[in-house]
Amino acid sequence: MQGGASPAGHEPKGCEGRHKKPLHQRLFGNIPGDRGVYRCMKRRISVVTLSLAVAVMAVVAAVEVRHRAVFGHFAPLSLHADVSVAKADLGIPGITKVYEARVTNFGFWPRRVERCEFITDAFVPGVSIGYRLQQLDKSAGRWRTVLDAAANCQPYPLGITQARLTSKLLWPGQTLSTGAEATGARQGLKGETMRFVVVVNGHDLPTTGFTIDEQVQGPDVGYRVRH
Repeated sequence: MQGGASPAGHEPKGCEGRHKKPLHQRLFGNIPGDRGVYRCMKRRISVVTLSLAVAVMAVVAAVEVRHRAVFGHFAPLSLHADVSVAKADLGIPGITKVYEARVTNFGFWPRRVERCEFITDAFVPGVSIGYRLQQLDKSAGRWRTVLDAAANCQPYPLGITQARLTSKLLWPGQTLSTGAEATGARQGLKGETMRFVVVVNGHDLPTTGFTIDEQVQGPDVGYRVRH
């Protein structure tokens, strides 16, 4: 034998020696007489499956770590509600913040969620989800509702001109908002602990509590709270 050629009828072992096989034999390794290809395919499928699983777990871990860094807690792998606060100049004396609740799909599958699609008085389209605003009754140790906007998908003056309730899929990673509101502009809430309860298809998803640290300066003339 010369040039390292293999003896007649002998093939190199392992996956590497199979690259000259016909396509149908490489795709269907369970053909009698070609069990080596079948073993190679199983090995490769196992490696790909394991790699995908590791990648998914890495993404989930990164999302959870970021969520805990921002909100102080981990999120369940399902629908979850959080509250955020932002600075805003609304022209309301003494009010500098707006609060907003969001529901996010942290699961692996899309979920159908009811939402309100609307058009504002400035002809801007938008989407929101129903909610309740609750105040902690410290003496009783329970929450009481101070505003119920769970089914509030209707036009109102100087706000929404058209509105309709619909149901669509919320894909993994997607978010729906209640819309921002100047909660501190609601009368008598300074120093109180509040929370939003996002209503998803009739189910309540409460946010963590937050404390109102400002109030309207001067007379309350019925300022617009939702924005």
